[in-house]
Amino acid sequence: YREEDTLSFINSMCRRLVDSIPILLMVLGSSGLLGWVIHNPWLVRFNGEASSWPPMSQWAALGFFLLGWSHLGERTWKYSKWVAGFLFVLGLAFLFENMFNVSFACLDYAWANYWSDFWIENPGRLALGTSVCFLLSSLHMLSREKPVRDMLGSAISAIAALHLINFSMDPMRHSVNLMSHMSTPAALGFCLWGLYCIFRSSDAK
Repeated sequence: YREEDTLSFINSMCRRLVDSIPILLMVLGSSGLLGWVIHNPWLVRFNGEASSWPPMSQWAALGFFLLGWSHLGERTWKYSKWVAGFLFVLGLAFLFENMFNVSFACLDYAWANYWSDFWIENPGRLALGTSVCFLLSSLHMLSREKPVRDMLGSAISAIAALHLINFSMDPMRHSVNLMSHMSTPAALGFCLWGLYCIFRSSDAK
């Protein structure tokens, strides 16, 4: 009986932690956007001193906010298809930019007034890994098949985890080409989002 109670308590706590992920993503996204507006490096890259740490793009911050907001409940879930469509276009556009080395001025410089204090090569561009993760996230939101949703959630978590592991092993290497690497805030956000996708893959509506 005690063992069953313990397992039930652990299961309940895990569900609560998973249920809190959308709120955490909204906090991450809104703090990132605020960091760009007030020029606070701690909010955009979790490090105010190491300029080699790639900052989280404004588009990434907006994407995390929308991901979290669209999964708060029934009232916001009805807008999830619109959010998924936006993230699909965003991820695909920046994936195209990274693969073919082109630039869409309307995307890269949409936040031009807010990045003057941060040295980055392509100021509004998403990193390649970030673009792929947003693209996979949109497909997850549109899919209704649990195996597909599980696979996409696992892929998102794996990509983000690999970036964190790579960065922890050699953080200074990111200074060579900052925008080719996913930022630490974005990697942490996608790890959380990937876990949410896996544990909530049966909640497709």
